[in-house]
Amino acid sequence: MNFLDRLNTLVQGNKAEEKPQTADNRENHGEGVAEQITPPEQSPVTAKREIHLDSPLIEEILRKLIGRIERNENELNEMSEKIAVLTAVNNELVADSANLREILRLQGEMINKLKSETERLNPVAIPVKSETENSDSEIIDVETDTSEENFKDSETGLTLTELFMLRQGDKIPVRTNINSANRYLHAVSEYESIENYLDENAEYKNFSSYRAVFREFTDSLGKAVNHLRDDIEDSDKDEISVIVTIGIFKVISKHIITRLMPDLHARLSSEHDEKYVNFLRLLNEYLEKAGIYTFNDFSEGDRFTDETAEYFRAVKVPCNESSLDGISAEITMLPYCVSYIEFGERARHYIMGNMKVYSLEKQQ
Repeated sequence: MNFLDRLNTLVQGNKAEEKPQTADNRENHGEGVAEQITPPEQSPVTAKREIHLDSPLIEEILRKLIGRIERNENELNEMSEKIAVLTAVNNELVADSANLREILRLQGEMINKLKSETERLNPVAIPVKSETENSDSEIIDVETDTSEENFKDSETGLTLTELFMLRQGDKIPVRTNINSANRYLHAVSEYESIENYLDENAEYKNFSSYRAVFREFTDSLGKAVNHLRDDIEDSDKDEISVIVTIGIFKVISKHIITRLMPDLHARLSSEHDEKYVNFLRLLNEYLEKAGIYTFNDFSEGDRFTDETAEYFRAVKVPCNESSLDGISAEITMLPYCVSYIEFGERARHYIMGNMKVYSLEKQQ
């Protein structure tokens, strides 16, 4: 029996017990003699506490209370049904989200595999290009001499390729802690010597173009540094080295490595100019400060192999001698690398270099 049933029973029972006293009832108390019985006096307190459940006021209160309870029960039932529906929908969304993440993960793996396969097959697929064509440089168009035999830096005695080489340091630039990351971000933000040199030589040949490219770089770098400072605050310590190192490397490679370096190589191949050499030295110093180094295991005159194809994109240079077929003619850009810590171990990220390779022309 619920609360409403018990309440109704109580009201009805109270009505049954309180019957009005009739004349017949009074006769039972004597032989027709009317006897007046004086009720005992009640204290004021007792009189105030006497409650008649059959009074109109109490019935009205109970009626409203019962109606409110019924409405609450109906609303509770409706809310329970809605919660059940929303719970079912949420479970379906969770399942769909998990499936979508798995699909995206598989797609990412497939894309990476396709990229790797494309880069591996790239030397065979690339058509023969002009010797002066350089798709990575957007600044100038100069004629270049593919031979480096006569190039020797007057100060160091280095060949052109050697002039671009950067040594690999023993230290990893960013460790797995925020302090190391902040020191690195501060270090790569110091480039005043390069800016001053470009300002001093702004009127010299195409240095105004170099200055414009470098300003684009500094703008992008500033945004990246601010973004990375926020990211590392919420990152696990095992992710800090990867996030910061590769994040900065992408900005540097986009502006300095793939735009300024190929252009400087083309200029110096055509003309030995100390202003360009000095600018290259400043860039090299900055790259080494950023922990960037070149992969130096390949040289002009080496045969282009599958191992070479992992680090270089090949541009074919026609030749008529079978002995030269597949031999490296010139390295126009070295592979640039950076090391970081991933899963507690040293890892390497790099951007591929460019190499001209002799290709035997088919006889007509």
